[in-house]
Amino acid sequence: MYVIRPIEECDNAFLATIVRKNLERFHLYIPGTAYFASELDFLSTFYDVGTEKQGCLVVSDESSTAFGGVVIAEIPRHQGLCGDTETVSG
Repeated sequence: MYVIRPIEECDNAFLATIVRKNLERFHLYIPGTAYFASELDFLSTFYDVGTEKQGCLVVSDESSTAFGGVVIAEIPRHQGLCGDTETVSG
């Protein structure tokens, strides 16, 4: 049986490895990506900021071994980003 739960400190290294390996797979291990972000190694701290607008959930088994995760966060609007109504309609 799988469990969906908030990220814990013990998940940090595993999730950082998943992200980095996937960026490597697509040759995106370049400056400016999450690959080099120091926060990637401390996701449990980074997403424990007391806001309801972001969080990190982990899929694990009953023994709390993580298999994957997802980050949900509000992204500030910046002109030129996908979904920017001025860019899309203008």
